[in-house]
Amino acid sequence: MTTKLFVNLPVNDLMKSIEFYANLGFSTNPQFTDKTAACIVIADDIYAMLPTHTKFKEFTSKEISDATRTTEVLTCLALESKDNESRRRYCPPLRRDRNTTGVGLRIYVRKEL
Repeated sequence: MTTKLFVNLPVNDLMKSIEFYANLGFSTNPQFTDKTAACIVIADDIYAMLPTHTKFKEFTSKEISDATRTTEVLTCLALESKDNESRRRYCPPLRRDRNTTGVGLRIYVRKEL
């Protein structure tokens, strides 16, 4: 059996989050995408699940962290290249004081794999 990884990241604005990942070159899996959640295909066996807050609350009674005030998790995504113009636009150079995107995803662009 193949091991698959599904990282669930609750989002306030589902459409804006889908657009963010699309601009990085990732697609959605329509089988697991609807008006309450999206499945972003990162790799063949790695997915970012983006449930709305309402949908996420169906799975837990705990409070969802406010990413503007607290840190629940650091998610890092290594991209093969920064040559793609849209990736450059959405992957600003890392800075010590602020190196996360608007959706709480830290992105590193590696020169070589």
